[in-house]
Amino acid sequence: MRVHGDLASVRDAYVRVVESQQHHVVRGLFTFDEWTDNALLRERLLAGVSSAAAGLVLVLASLGIYGMLTHAVLSRTREIGVRAALGATRRRIVGMVVRDGLVVVVLGVMIGMPLALAAANVAKAQFYGVSPSDPWPFGVAAAVFIATGIVAAVVPSRRACRVEPGGLVVPADRGSPQ
Repeated sequence: MRVHGDLASVRDAYVRVVESQQHHVVRGLFTFDEWTDNALLRERLLAGVSSAAAGLVLVLASLGIYGMLTHAVLSRTREIGVRAALGATRRRIVGMVVRDGLVVVVLGVMIGMPLALAAANVAKAQFYGVSPSDPWPFGVAAAVFIATGIVAAVVPSRRACRVEPGGLVVPADRGSPQ
Protein backbone atom coordinates (compact mmCIF):
# COMPACT_ATOMS: atom_id res chain seq x y z
CA MET A 1 0.00 0.00 0.00
CA ARG A 2 1.32 3.42 -0.87
CA VAL A 3 0.55 6.22 1.57
CA HIS A 4 1.10 9.91 1.04
CA GLY A 5 1.39 11.73 4.32
CA ASP A 6 1.65 10.40 7.84
CA LEU A 7 1.65 6.61 8.15
CA ALA A 8 0.40 6.65 11.75
CA SER A 9 -2.86 8.35 10.78
CA VAL A 10 -3.56 5.82 8.02
CA ARG A 11 -2.37 2.75 9.95
CA ASP A 12 -5.37 2.41 12.30
CA ALA A 13 -7.92 2.90 9.54
CA TYR A 14 -6.21 0.33 7.33
CA VAL A 15 -6.08 -2.27 10.11
CA ARG A 16 -9.81 -1.80 10.83
CA VAL A 17 -10.76 -2.19 7.17
CA VAL A 18 -8.68 -5.36 6.71
CA GLU A 19 -9.94 -6.93 9.92
CA SER A 20 -13.55 -6.04 9.10
CA GLN A 21 -13.25 -8.10 5.91
CA GLN A 22 -11.97 -11.05 8.01
CA HIS A 23 -9.49 -11.97 5.35
CA HIS A 24 -6.12 -11.33 6.94
CA VAL A 25 -4.58 -10.28 10.16
CA VAL A 26 -2.32 -7.27 9.88
CA ARG A 27 0.87 -7.94 11.79
CA GLY A 28 2.44 -4.58 11.21
CA LEU A 29 2.81 -1.67 8.92
CA PHE A 30 6.07 0.03 8.18
CA THR A 31 7.58 2.41 5.70
CA PHE A 32 9.84 1.36 2.87
CA ASP A 33 12.74 3.06 4.65
CA GLU A 34 12.03 1.02 7.80
CA TRP A 35 11.88 -2.16 5.73
CA THR A 36 15.17 -1.29 4.01
CA ASP A 37 16.80 -0.55 7.35
CA ASN A 38 15.63 -3.89 8.71
CA ALA A 39 16.70 -5.78 5.58
CA LEU A 40 20.20 -4.25 5.65
CA LEU A 41 20.70 -4.57 9.40
CA ARG A 42 23.01 -7.59 9.18
CA GLU A 43 25.10 -6.04 6.41
CA ARG A 44 25.42 -2.76 8.29
CA LEU A 45 26.39 -4.59 11.46
CA LEU A 46 29.00 -6.57 9.55
CA ALA A 47 30.31 -3.36 7.98
CA GLY A 48 30.55 -1.71 11.40
CA VAL A 49 32.39 -4.68 12.91
CA SER A 50 34.69 -4.83 9.88
CA SER A 51 35.42 -1.11 10.15
CA ALA A 52 36.20 -1.46 13.85
CA ALA A 53 38.49 -4.40 13.10
CA ALA A 54 40.22 -2.41 10.35
CA GLY A 55 40.73 0.48 12.76
CA LEU A 56 42.18 -1.89 15.35
CA VAL A 57 44.51 -3.41 12.75
CA LEU A 58 45.64 0.09 11.74
CA VAL A 59 46.38 0.99 15.37
CA LEU A 60 48.22 -2.29 16.02
CA ALA A 61 50.25 -1.95 12.82
CA SER A 62 51.14 1.63 13.77
CA LEU A 63 52.24 0.47 17.22
CA GLY A 64 54.35 -2.24 15.59
CA ILE A 65 55.99 0.26 13.26
CA TYR A 66 56.60 2.63 16.15
CA GLY A 67 58.11 -0.11 18.31
CA MET A 68 60.31 -1.45 15.54
CA LEU A 69 61.68 1.96 14.53
CA THR A 70 62.13 3.07 18.14
CA HIS A 71 64.15 -0.07 18.87
CA ALA A 72 66.21 0.44 15.72
CA VAL A 73 67.02 4.03 16.71
CA LEU A 74 67.80 3.16 20.33
CA SER A 75 70.13 0.38 19.20
CA ARG A 76 72.06 3.03 17.25
CA THR A 77 72.59 5.28 20.29
CA ARG A 78 76.34 4.62 20.31
CA GLU A 79 76.60 5.45 16.62
CA ILE A 80 74.63 8.63 17.17
CA GLY A 81 76.94 9.55 20.07
CA VAL A 82 80.02 8.98 17.94
CA ARG A 83 78.56 11.10 15.15
CA ALA A 84 77.79 13.86 17.66
CA ALA A 85 81.35 13.62 19.05
CA LEU A 86 82.72 13.96 15.54
CA GLY A 87 80.76 17.18 15.02
CA ALA A 88 77.44 16.17 13.46
CA THR A 89 74.65 18.57 14.33
CA ARG A 90 71.42 17.42 15.97
CA ARG A 91 69.49 18.39 12.86
CA ARG A 92 71.73 16.30 10.64
CA ILE A 93 71.54 13.28 12.96
CA VAL A 94 67.75 13.49 13.24
CA GLY A 95 67.49 13.89 9.46
CA MET A 96 69.66 10.81 8.91
CA VAL A 97 67.61 8.70 11.31
CA VAL A 98 64.28 9.89 9.88
CA ARG A 99 65.51 9.20 6.35
CA ASP A 100 66.60 5.68 7.32
CA GLY A 101 63.28 5.05 9.08
CA LEU A 102 61.23 6.37 6.18
CA VAL A 103 63.05 4.07 3.75
CA VAL A 104 61.76 1.10 5.74
CA VAL A 105 58.23 2.50 6.07
CA VAL A 106 57.90 3.61 2.44
CA LEU A 107 59.16 0.23 1.23
CA GLY A 108 56.61 -1.45 3.49
CA VAL A 109 53.84 0.76 2.11
CA MET A 110 54.95 0.13 -1.48
CA ILE A 111 54.93 -3.64 -0.91
CA GLY A 112 51.80 -3.68 1.26
CA MET A 113 49.50 -1.57 -0.91
CA PRO A 114 49.50 -3.88 -3.96
CA LEU A 115 49.01 -6.86 -1.65
CA ALA A 116 46.11 -5.10 0.09
CA LEU A 117 44.60 -4.22 -3.30
CA ALA A 118 44.85 -7.86 -4.39
CA ALA A 119 43.18 -8.98 -1.14
CA ALA A 120 40.44 -6.37 -1.64
CA ASN A 121 39.78 -7.64 -5.16
CA VAL A 122 39.43 -11.17 -3.81
CA ALA A 123 36.87 -9.96 -1.24
CA LYS A 124 35.08 -7.50 -3.54
CA ALA A 125 31.78 -9.38 -3.23
CA GLN A 126 31.65 -8.28 0.42
CA PHE A 127 31.84 -4.57 -0.42
CA TYR A 128 28.63 -2.59 -0.74
CA GLY A 129 28.80 0.86 -2.28
CA VAL A 130 32.61 0.91 -2.18
CA SER A 131 35.01 -0.11 -4.91
CA PRO A 132 37.80 -2.45 -3.81
CA SER A 133 40.24 -0.01 -5.37
CA ASP A 134 38.80 3.05 -3.61
CA PRO A 135 41.82 5.31 -3.01
CA TRP A 136 40.66 6.80 0.30
CA PRO A 137 41.27 3.80 2.58
CA PHE A 138 44.60 3.10 0.94
CA GLY A 139 45.65 6.74 1.15
CA VAL A 140 44.63 7.05 4.79
CA ALA A 141 46.48 3.86 5.72
CA ALA A 142 49.62 4.97 3.87
CA ALA A 143 49.49 8.43 5.47
CA VAL A 144 49.05 6.95 8.96
CA PHE A 145 51.96 4.55 8.46
CA ILE A 146 54.26 7.26 7.10
CA ALA A 147 53.31 9.70 9.89
CA THR A 148 53.92 6.95 12.44
CA GLY A 149 57.30 6.27 10.86
CA ILE A 150 58.28 9.93 11.08
CA VAL A 151 57.23 10.22 14.73
CA ALA A 152 58.88 6.88 15.56
CA ALA A 153 62.16 8.08 14.09
CA VAL A 154 62.14 11.69 15.34
CA VAL A 155 61.26 11.13 19.00
CA PRO A 156 63.98 8.59 19.91
CA SER A 157 66.60 10.19 17.66
CA ARG A 158 66.15 13.52 19.46
CA ARG A 159 66.48 11.68 22.75
CA ALA A 160 69.61 9.89 21.52
CA CYS A 161 71.15 13.21 20.41
CA ARG A 162 71.11 14.37 24.04
CA VAL A 163 73.43 11.55 25.12
CA GLU A 164 76.87 12.83 26.09
CA PRO A 165 79.54 11.24 23.90
CA GLY A 166 81.79 10.76 26.96
CA GLY A 167 79.11 8.66 28.61
CA LEU A 168 79.35 6.08 25.84
CA VAL A 169 82.78 4.76 26.86
CA VAL A 170 82.66 1.05 27.64
CA PRO A 171 83.74 0.48 31.27
CA ALA A 172 86.94 -1.54 31.82
CA ASP A 173 86.60 -5.20 32.70
CA ARG A 174 86.21 -5.51 36.48
CA GLY A 175 88.34 -8.62 36.69
CA SER A 176 91.43 -7.11 35.06
CA PRO A 177 94.18 -5.51 37.14
CA GLN A 178 94.26 -1.75 37.20
